[in-house]
Amino acid sequence: MTGGTAPYTYTLKESTGDNAEFKISGTEVQANAQIATAGSKNITVVVTDSKQKTKEATAQIEIAEASV
Repeated sequence: MTGGTAPYTYTLKESTGDNAEFKISGTEVQANAQIATAGSKNITVVVTDSKQKTKEATAQIEIAEASV
């Protein structure tokens, strides 16, 4: 995010894309559980600054096939 006033908090927008499969810990996006199939996942992240201004952005996460 450019602009705004630190500190920032990051959340996933509810009921959007594949957000239910992920969580945010600090500034990292993590899977809630092992994802069974390879492919693209779309999430929407909401950034909120200390003055409660928000901005959201959609990101695509590529899940690679697990190596054996």
